[in-house]
Amino acid sequence: MKFTTVFVTLAIFASSAFAAAVADDETAVIARARSEDAAGSVDLLKRACNYNTPCKGYYWSKGLHCGDGNYGCVYGHVYQVGSDTNVCDYGVRTSCQKCGKLSC
Repeated sequence: MKFTTVFVTLAIFASSAFAAAVADDETAVIARARSEDAAGSVDLLKRACNYNTPCKGYYWSKGLHCGDGNYGCVYGHVYQVGSDTNVCDYGVRTSCQKCGKLSC
């Protein structure tokens, strides 16, 4: 094999491994945040996410966020923002009520 063929093969492998690690890390963060939900409450994975919410989630990135009382978001509720900026409400979360964060 030529050096360039080996180099290109290694570069492709490394970039795909990095992309998989980033995706796994994002999944792990969301899974951990969901598992830290209120003790005794229904896990977020099993809850229905209500897309009929006035919450706009302005300036939020994709993922889970605690409602802060602004833009129609209820303080103490956990919201999920999708890639297309759709926001859904999972309802009350103990950590969001206590400290305004996914975990205190």
